[in-house]
Amino acid sequence: FEAALLANPEEEKATQGLLAIAADPAHREAAVRVLLAAYAVTDDWLRALELTEHRLAASKDDGERVQILGEAARLAEQRAGDLHAALDYVRRAFELAPSDTDLEGHLFRLTERTDQWRPYAETYRRVLEALDEPTPHDVPLAARLRVRLGAALENHLDDARGALTAYLRAAADAPSDLEACLAATRLAGQSHRWEA
Repeated sequence: FEAALLANPEEEKATQGLLAIAADPAHREAAVRVLLAAYAVTDDWLRALELTEHRLAASKDDGERVQILGEAARLAEQRAGDLHAALDYVRRAFELAPSDTDLEGHLFRLTERTDQWRPYAETYRRVLEALDEPTPHDVPLAARLRVRLGAALENHLDDARGALTAYLRAAADAPSDLEACLAATRLAGQSHRWEA
């Protein structure tokens, strides 16, 4: 199949054969590599996008998975014009690499454009659950993520109680984090919840 597809990247029987082979974990990586090369030659971005789950299954580590999900997000957003699919890919990537501020910025921009604040907040909750007992190295990250979660809850989901909880936890985890402390103080004052 590989030789046939490389000789003629539009050969449908070879493509179908390699897709069948890609379902087999033992041969997935090689089949995906050949298919991606053929799709690149023919600029068949839709089929390349459809390979995303096979590519993820063949990937070896989270760094590679983040790269694959980022590529899929770009294709979904820029070529397919599907902001919701792009957002889903970015959310999945962010769960694997929550310290990546570029990825976090992309997540925020897509969320603004799609107005999908509940899934945004759920993504942050899942990431924070994974960091439930942050190491000293992860404390600033967890505090920043809690502040972002609090802002989404407060400004987009009308959940002042949940926002205050997120801000207070951020301030407790990182008392030197000025943004977290100010947000907790501001919202506690607005809601008259000084006992929090």
